[in-house]
Formats: sequence, structure tokens, C-alpha cells
Amino acid sequence: MMRRILIRFGVAQREDLSVPKDVSVSVSLPRWPFVLLLLALTVAGGVLGAGTLMGAFGTLRDSPAVEANPAIPVAVRAEVGGVKLAVPRDLIRFEPQRRDGTHPRLDLAFAWPSLEGRGQISVQGEAFGSLVFLSLQPRDEALDPALRMAQIYMRFLSTEIHAAVPGLAARRFVEGSGYDGEELVYDPVRPGVYFLRCARTGGTPQPSCIRELRIAGIDVTYRMSRQHLDDWRGIEAAVQSLVAAIGLMEAR
Repeated sequence: MMRRILIRFGVAQREDLSVPKDVSVSVSLPRWPFVLLLLALTVAGGVLGAGTLMGAFGTLRDSPAVEANPAIPVAVRAEVGGVKLAVPRDLIRFEPQRRDGTHPRLDLAFAWPSLEGRGQISVQGEAFGSLVFLSLQPRDEALDPALRMAQIYMRFLSTEIHAAVPGLAARRFVEGSGYDGEELVYDPVRPGVYFLRCARTGGTPQPSCIRELRIAGIDVTYRMSRQHLDDWRGIEAAVQSLVAAIGLMEAR
């Protein structure tokens, strides 16, 4: 299931992004349980699986504030780009977005690896490194995010390939490309499927990585600390499972 979902986001460019000798490639499944959770979303019409997954992301169901005020909804019923979603309030970062209705975008945050909603806390200092930030926006009809590598990024990459973390390779963007100080990190086995832009280490105090993809008709951008690159499979699965789950919750 997860492999089928990932493959539809792009076409490999193997002739341009070969596997460097110092990059170790692993094709094993993620250690985390998110693949099983995503498979569970298909069980019983998605109801049982979605409920299980939303519990993992820490809804406010057991919050003392909700018990004291039953009028506070567990999930915000939102619509982004014509796609209806049910989003736990503790994932949403900004107060105006914690209201039912249509929104031009939604900004979410969760802690890694605990998966607890962190939308309603102040993000400062060391806390930034433990969070994964997501933006959900209407689909860009001009360019599918999966095509950015072939149609944009490939023109601005240096020819040198080096190892980023086990399973991922990297190529630097050339100076003057508009992506100065960044490099493209990608899966050399499926370079057109999984890729993200990362600030180079040493350039900023807290280098981060940005990935753009399309899930269920929504353009999703997520940002994480570069220190979590070793967990790239688990974070990718978590993001895809989360977006799938909040869509299925609204469909119940």
C-alpha cells in the first residue's frame, strides 16, 4: 500500500542521479508501525483504522479542557481546496484556523517521534528541532510537486554526488540558483519519488529540510530538522498516514 502510494508521485531519473559508492541503500520497510496503520485505514470502510490513527496523533478527546466544556470540538471540520478534512485541534498552529469552515491553508505541527499534537505551543529554541511542521494547501494546477525535480531542480544541481545519511544521497545547488546554501537530498533508488531540499550543515544554527508532495488532492509541504534525516522513512509514512486519516475522519 505505502509503496503504491509513493510510486505515483514521480518518475525515477536513474541516469542523472546514480548511486554514489559511499551511499548505503536499504530497501527494507520502515521500523515504525505507520505502514500497518495506513493499511488499517482500508479496514471496515476506513472507520476503525482512521479512529486508531487519530488516537495516535493525540486528539483532545481525553483533555481536561474538553471534559470541562463539552462544546469544544475534538476535531475542526475544515475544507482546503475542495477537500474536506477533520483535523484534531491540537495539531493546528494558528487560532483563526481552529474554526470549522473553508480555509486557504492549514498549518499543523506534531512532535517527532512521539506524534503528539504541538500546534498550540510556542515554538522556541530547542523545541523547534523536535517538531515536524505541515502546510496543507489547494493543489497547484500549474505544477505537480512530484515534477519539481525533473522540471526545476535538475537544472540547478552540481554534478558531485555525496552521501547524506544511510539510504539517501545529495547534490548541492549551484550558487545563483535561488537555492543558495541548500542541497537536494534524495533516495537514489527512487530519485523521482522521494526528494527534499535541505539547508547544508554548518550554514545555519538549525538546518532544516523541506519536502513537497501531493496527497489525496492536497499539496502538502512539511518541514523537519535536518537532524531527523535518519528517520526519513518513518516521518514520510507518518505524514502520509496523517493526511489520509484526517480525510477519512471527515468521510465518516
